[in-house]
Amino acid sequence: MIYYMAPRQSIDPDELDRLLTVLADQYCRSVIFHFRNSSESVATVAGLAREVRREVEADLGAIAVQLHHSALPRLDDVGIVEYDARSNTVRYLDGVAPRVLLEEVETLSRRPGP
Repeated sequence: MIYYMAPRQSIDPDELDRLLTVLADQYCRSVIFHFRNSSESVATVAGLAREVRREVEADLGAIAVQLHHSALPRLDDVGIVEYDARSNTVRYLDGVAPRVLLEEVETLSRRPGP
């Protein structure tokens, strides 16, 4: 089945590649969906690790390390979050281009399989 995605805003091809690479990572998706489905816009790494643990079978400490060294810096790089490694805080940024792509991903993830 092919789904039609109505054009809402064009995204630079390089930015699209970076966003899709980030969305391919389960840790990154868990962080994004946590913020999109909650009323908070700021969280700690420890709090996010607990949220990610609901989706990923791993030790809480290992999840926090993965978030700190990989997922959060990558999300920061594409402008989805602002990550302060010194204070271990993460602020969700509701950027237009990432939001457009995330809305499409969320829509597709809710559709029933073939």
